[in-house]
Amino acid sequence: SPALERYYERYFDDRGVIVTAFNGYQGVFDGLQAQYDQLSAEVAVIEAQLTDLEPRAEAAGVEADRLASEIDGLRRQGRVEESNGLVGAQNVAVNLANALAGQYNDLVAEYNVKVDALNSLAITAREIDAALGVEEAPS
Repeated sequence: SPALERYYERYFDDRGVIVTAFNGYQGVFDGLQAQYDQLSAEVAVIEAQLTDLEPRAEAAGVEADRLASEIDGLRRQGRVEESNGLVGAQNVAVNLANALAGQYNDLVAEYNVKVDALNSLAITAREIDAALGVEEAPS
């Protein structure tokens, strides 16, 4: 309003310059927040994928181990032909367990990269706040 403009004339020769600078700084903060929100959403998706994948990988590993034990037991009993009939299923179970473990490990690596990026953004935000003299709100 004109009254507000007159009020600020006492403090600023060109309030427009201040507003432009503020908008520029605010754009930096908004960009950091958008990056943080995006990474947080991506981390949540990966967490859900890991939660889904972990029991499947464990179950596949248990099945591979069970079949290996069964094969060994049959061979100790001299039932080699019967044990050979389980080798294909055991190989499939091992391959599945290895594939799921690989997927799990890849997701963990991706998760760690994104969490590191989140932590870096949080540090950057704290550094900017400190440079501006902004204190954290009490918990």
